[in-house]
Amino acid sequence: MFSWPDPGTRVTVRFRLPAGSVPPLTDAVGHLLAVHPKVRVQTKTGAVVECSPDDVVALRVLTDAPVRTSQIRALEHAAAAAWPGAQRTHLDGWLLRAANGAGDRKSVV
Repeated sequence: MFSWPDPGTRVTVRFRLPAGSVPPLTDAVGHLLAVHPKVRVQTKTGAVVECSPDDVVALRVLTDAPVRTSQIRALEHAAAAAWPGAQRTHLDGWLLRAANGAGDRKSVV
């Protein structure tokens, strides 16, 4: 029997597949939604994986998913496109943006 973490915790759950399945076990990685009557795990794609609590053979609590550098760059790119700034220049691979003040969102194109 497992000591189940609180719902919302990021976990890896290894569970048995139906008899005759190849491979006989599989994993679900994501956030724990429920334990009873079925174990439900929501993956990062949004899919919900269900299995019987009796089929679970291993459980591991994970840390929060790290933020990837590519995600940070995508967010900064979107911010630069939405607010290009009154003045902008590139310096050593950096895009520098400036305006007349923090609240000045008027862009000069």
